[in-house]
Amino acid sequence: MLKARTAAGDDGGGAIVLRVFGIGRANIAGCRVLNGVIERSSRVHLIREQKILNDYSIGSLRRGKKDDSRESAGKGMECGIRLDGFNDIKEGDLLEALQDRRKSAARWNS
Repeated sequence: MLKARTAAGDDGGGAIVLRVFGIGRANIAGCRVLNGVIERSSRVHLIREQKILNDYSIGSLRRGKKDDSRESAGKGMECGIRLDGFNDIKEGDLLEALQDRRKSAARWNS
């Protein structure tokens, strides 16, 4: 389902936006992770109506009351995600996390 790939990244995980919460000036996407893992340090493709709108950094990722820069959410988990530089999140949007191949290669080569 979430299979778009780029030269700079690889499939890291996908989530669907179930609900949008307005907090101050920011919109938080209430998501459920459908596959893989979404990490706080990931960049994500925002997919709407089967089209990639753009890719964004995750500004925050929370599960419950915790907010930790090392936080991640795995398959089946629910989390809140705020994207840096994008506030027009809608219910039904898909977020596809990209893993940086350079980081993955460095992990395997160390």
